[in-house]
Amino acid sequence: MLEASPKGTVPVLVLGDKVIDESNDIINWVLNDHKIFEVNLSDEQENLAKDLIKSFDEKFKFHLDRYKYASRYENSKFRTASI
Repeated sequence: MLEASPKGTVPVLVLGDKVIDESNDIINWVLNDHKIFEVNLSDEQENLAKDLIKSFDEKFKFHLDRYKYASRYENSKFRTASI
């Protein structure tokens, strides 16, 4: 894994000589390159799914990081914030 992505974080998607090592970039690669929603969901359902993914990536992840890595955010006004 470290050979593919020296950052040492997961997930890592290796596609031949291309490496994607950000969660949201992997999700977007799947959604955009493989049209997984095209057959299974209506446009409205697809938009709702994308909004949910965005919410987890932005709002939820913000608070999750402050919980998981509390020592990094000791002086943050969001340290004890809840979702």
